[in-house]
Amino acid sequence: MLSLLLAQTPFSYGYMPSPTTLYADPECSVAITTLPQTYFVIILGENEGVYHVSYRDVSGYATGIEAVDYEPKTKHAQSSFTTCNDGYPVKLRLYPSADSEVLCEIPDGEGGYYYGDASGSPLIEQVGDKWYYVSYGKQPTLGYVYSSQVSVSEFSPNVVEKIEREESEEASSPLSDDTDFVLIALLCVPAVLIIYLAFRDKTRSSRYAE
Repeated sequence: MLSLLLAQTPFSYGYMPSPTTLYADPECSVAITTLPQTYFVIILGENEGVYHVSYRDVSGYATGIEAVDYEPKTKHAQSSFTTCNDGYPVKLRLYPSADSEVLCEIPDGEGGYYYGDASGSPLIEQVGDKWYYVSYGKQPTLGYVYSSQVSVSEFSPNVVEKIEREESEEASSPLSDDTDFVLIALLCVPAVLIIYLAFRDKTRSSRYAE
C-alpha cells in the first residue's frame, strides 16, 4: 500500500496519532525529539515498520506512523520558542548536554521554531534533564536549548482537513511547498548523523571506561 501511495503522489504523508519519537538512526536507538500528535510527516521510505520521514526541515526515523492517501491542509504544528535567560544569551547545542558543542548563541528575547522535547543530561541538577529541539535563524540552525532558559508555545491539537483537488489538477499539479522542506531536511541528514555518531561514540567511551 505504501509503495502505491509513493508512486501515485509527489509525497506520501503520514499521520502521527500519538506523540512520536523521531530518531537519528534506522535502528531507533538515538532519539532526536518527540514530535506532536495529530500532525503529519512526509514519508520518504519504509522498512519493516520503520519509516524514514521528514518534518519541516529535519529528517529521521519513526514508528507508529499511519500512511494516508491525501494531502492535509495543516501538516505541522505552529509552535515557537523564545529565550528568557535574564538578559544572557542562550547556547544552542548539537545535542542535549552541557558537554556538547555550541552551535551558536541566541540573544535573550529572540527565538525560532520549536519541534518538541528531548531528554539529556541536566544543565542544572535541580531543574532536570528536559531540553527543547529547535531551529534558529534565517538559514536555520537545528539544535537543543535547555528548558529553563526558554519559553515555548503549547501544541494545539490539529484539526485534520484534506486538500481537495480536481482529477485534472492532480494529474498535472506541481510539487507542493513541502518540496522546500524535504530538500532542506535531506541537507540536514549529515547533521542528524553527527548527532547519532556523537551519541554512539559517547556510549562506547563510557563502556570502555567501565
